[in-house]
Amino acid sequence: MKKLGQILTIFFLTMIFVPGPLFAKGNKVEVLSQKGAKAYGDKDYASAISFYKKAYAEEEISVLLFNIAKCYEKQKDWDNAKKYYQDFVVAPDVEKKFREAALKKIKGIEEIEDAEEEQRLAKIEREEEKKRREEEKANKKNDKDTVVKKPLDPPKSDKSLAYI
Repeated sequence: MKKLGQILTIFFLTMIFVPGPLFAKGNKVEVLSQKGAKAYGDKDYASAISFYKKAYAEEEISVLLFNIAKCYEKQKDWDNAKKYYQDFVVAPDVEKKFREAALKKIKGIEEIEDAEEEQRLAKIEREEEKKRREEEKANKKNDKDTVVKKPLDPPKSDKSLAYI
């Protein structure tokens, strides 16, 4: 896992500091990518995503997909992070080691999603159990507060009165 982190760090830093040869359209894509990298460094992930998407719209460079995915991951937007990692994985110019790294990121996100879902379900179960206990407690209190009243005796028989 440590090696994966080192590979991704090198990959990401390479894309930040050596963008020149990657960009065929030149300066516009490079400038947008650098602005995205700066925003990412400032933890302004929404701006970074915007810059990277604009750069990708200018020129479809796969590393931009990876960078977008990383920003979404930092925002804990798992669906978008997975989508962009998956787009990166299927891009034709991605090296095998980076494709494998992205696949590991997808797997990690899926594990996080599973854990979050388990926590969500456990919370629902705890809330339902708490509600059930509160209702049970209220019912017991109502049972104690209820005064058992003796039914009224029918009137003593008066021959002029008859029950129908």
